[in-house]
Amino acid sequence: MPVWLSWLHYLSFFNYGYEALAVNELDGLFLSGNVYGDVSADNINSTEILIKLGLLPSSYLFDLCALTGAVALLIALGYLALRGYAK
Repeated sequence: MPVWLSWLHYLSFFNYGYEALAVNELDGLFLSGNVYGDVSADNINSTEILIKLGLLPSSYLFDLCALTGAVALLIALGYLALRGYAK
């Protein structure tokens, strides 16, 4: 993606929804199990996995606010569109 278009990912509500979902489900868990075949792993901190994936647990509240704002904006735009259509 060109540098001058790099700001566009901030407009995508999929980004905020994915991060909020992943943080909600994985933050603070310790995972264990078979990784591959007979290789097992115990007590893997899932918060470290989130951080390595570029998902910040500290931005959970911001993600929820961004999603709420997007919903409010879409409702307002829908209302204005229907109001203009009805006239």
